[in-house]
Amino acid sequence: MKELIDRQTESLNIEFKRWIDPKSPEGIAKIIKVCIAMRNNNGGFFFIGFDEESRQPDVNNAPTQDVRELFSLDNIQSIVSKYAYPQFEIDICFIEKDGQDYPVICIEEGIRTPVSTKSELRDSHNKLLIKQNTVYVRTLKSNGTPSTSEATYQDWGKLTYICFDNREADLGRFIRRHLSHIDKGVLQSLFSSIIEFSQTRSERYEEVAIHLLDTGKKRFETVVKEKYHDQLPEHGSWEVSCVINSQEQKHSANQSFLNLLLASNPNYTGWPIWLDSRGFSNPATHPYVFENAWEACIVALNKEWFNHIDFWRIDPQGHFYLYHALEDDLQSTIRPLEVLDFGLPIWRVGESLAVGLAFAQAMDYEIETTNLTFYFRWTQLQHRVLTSWAARASSVAKRSAAENVVLATVNLPLSTPLSALYQYVDQATKPLYQIFDEFELSSRVVEAITQKMLRRKW
Repeated sequence: MKELIDRQTESLNIEFKRWIDPKSPEGIAKIIKVCIAMRNNNGGFFFIGFDEESRQPDVNNAPTQDVRELFSLDNIQSIVSKYAYPQFEIDICFIEKDGQDYPVICIEEGIRTPVSTKSELRDSHNKLLIKQNTVYVRTLKSNGTPSTSEATYQDWGKLTYICFDNREADLGRFIRRHLSHIDKGVLQSLFSSIIEFSQTRSERYEEVAIHLLDTGKKRFETVVKEKYHDQLPEHGSWEVSCVINSQEQKHSANQSFLNLLLASNPNYTGWPIWLDSRGFSNPATHPYVFENAWEACIVALNKEWFNHIDFWRIDPQGHFYLYHALEDDLQSTIRPLEVLDFGLPIWRVGESLAVGLAFAQAMDYEIETTNLTFYFRWTQLQHRVLTSWAARASSVAKRSAAENVVLATVNLPLSTPLSALYQYVDQATKPLYQIFDEFELSSRVVEAITQKMLRRKW
């Protein structure tokens, strides 16, 4: 659990603070700053009563007053409404540990306009705690940990992108609602034309991406032979390579680069791709530098529920590779090499596209002119049966795979809003499903599963 919390915290969506008094000016200031910063980061969770470093309960400073009354929704919402503009709704939930309640302030996603302070706040000594007209955001300290601070010129690009993305989502819903009478074939042709156009812009990077797929696989095989003597269970795999379409190299393979990339990972799933394993107890899983790129080999077997085999490389040139053993083959209740859950490829492809966008934005590439080229490869597929053992979606008729390996590619503009990501997921997964007796998923199913992943509805 601590490893999962660490990864979610580094994605800038969670804040921990020791006990504060929501009636004091200092406590109000902390609540306002964190809530506004998280709202501007498209939502998050503010845990109160926990040490910021260890994330353990602050048992020595718990208030004597009833915590649920002190941190009631009415009290905290009134604070936010008084000092934040535009106003936004929050929610309060409580978690219990060893008989003590701990409040969690929940800030929803969906920001469309940056939030700032609308009035100042001073303490009893007239010290200014909150300035009027100040925008707070979530940023990274020099050591790679998240914090709340006033927005600088470096933060406005990300902030406006989040607002624009949410407005794009509203526009997409408007189009689907009011233009549903338009022939679907026309819309599909339009989307296909847009995707095809983006592909032509990135065509010269496809060779680099396919080469990265092959060299990454060879590197994985070498590491497994060195560390595990090829003693891994038989399994199929899913691989992805991502190449940022730019000649400019802005970073080097140092600790700051690793902090930047892993902290920018949105962690959409319980076991996210390009997983940060630095906090794992087994040192063999920790990232290290090899040939000017960070890499990690994460093998977690003999677990009660889920087993994992992952290998990844993160190159400061903007080249990323991931090898991921199919979940279908590493579960105690399923025989390996026999089935493929139809929903998991959508989750994983969608996650890789979204994380690739997050990496490129964190590396400060120009949003309007940069594309990302992805290559996907699935192996050990022949004779598998398509099922829905893990997907929380509609069931699927059992179909058998006729081929053993599937390749797919996508060229994704960095300016793509997350609300439109499902179109590229649909494009990337079609070749995979087609080998299962020409199976086809509707774009609406792909969109629904992709949106569930983006909302972290595991």
